[in-house]
Amino acid sequence: MLLCYSTSIAKKDENLQFVANDFGQNLFDKAVARLADHTSQISLPDAVCISNLVCTMVATAALAVTAEQFKTIVDTAEDWCFENGSRKSVVPTASEEAANNFTRVLRRVFDSMPAEETSDLDSNTQLKNIFEKTEFSTVQSNVDAFMASN
Repeated sequence: MLLCYSTSIAKKDENLQFVANDFGQNLFDKAVARLADHTSQISLPDAVCISNLVCTMVATAALAVTAEQFKTIVDTAEDWCFENGSRKSVVPTASEEAANNFTRVLRRVFDSMPAEETSDLDSNTQLKNIFEKTEFSTVQSNVDAFMASN
């Protein structure tokens, strides 16, 4: 049974690497484009799903990221970094998961941009706003770590 489990994990990793190598950039581009599409509203389940896909592609694929894509990720993190109402239902909440995922990849996404695009990028005000607005300690930690390293 343990051998079967180990084999299935290895196969999953192999499949993930195949997807990341062959389709990672395309998946990342389409996921971020979906976030940037203002003709349709992103629901919370969409945001969580896309945030997981973005995290996976950032961690496993060699990506070329534009300043516009970075800004879209920051914008989306800001959209989901707070909640109206009580948090007593599920911890972590889906909005916390989405905001945490988007903010934890900021460093890698930023580092994947060409230097000429990062020099004109000013997201500090927006990141400070996220840090102050959010009640999620994970999001605050991610934003603080990113800002401290910038």
